[in-house]
Amino acid sequence: MTPSTVSGYRHRLLLVDDEADILSVGAMVLRHLGYDTVAVTSGEAAVAALTHALESGQPIDAAILDLYIPDGMSGIETLEHLHRIDPALKAIVSSGYANDPICTNYEAHGFVASVPKPYEIADMARVLRRVLPPTKGSDSSAPLPH
Repeated sequence: MTPSTVSGYRHRLLLVDDEADILSVGAMVLRHLGYDTVAVTSGEAAVAALTHALESGQPIDAAILDLYIPDGMSGIETLEHLHRIDPALKAIVSSGYANDPICTNYEAHGFVASVPKPYEIADMARVLRRVLPPTKGSDSSAPLPH
């Protein structure tokens, strides 16, 4: 059993990245870790996905937001819109610029964590394990992937 799977319940994540390859790899990593994943390419699509998820009774537990999206809402702007819909949504900032001041001081910008790109399974697992509560029946002592 993966840490995110529990008798009928799996954490649901929203992944936002404008680059198709990164979005595909990120979604693959999240699914490999056992998370239900909704992957979208823009902040506008993220707002629509979160709204639909709540209306359909399938809430999103956390969002992983690309910090910079050219010609669209940035990760910070997207987070502002998402928090208007669900103030309790946990958001993780993601960027290929790990030393960006927003990534190093993520809490000041409303994020609960930062994960660098390119995505690595062990990094993603550590961040999500820290951010998301263990679900009932999960084994939170299970070793992290190497």
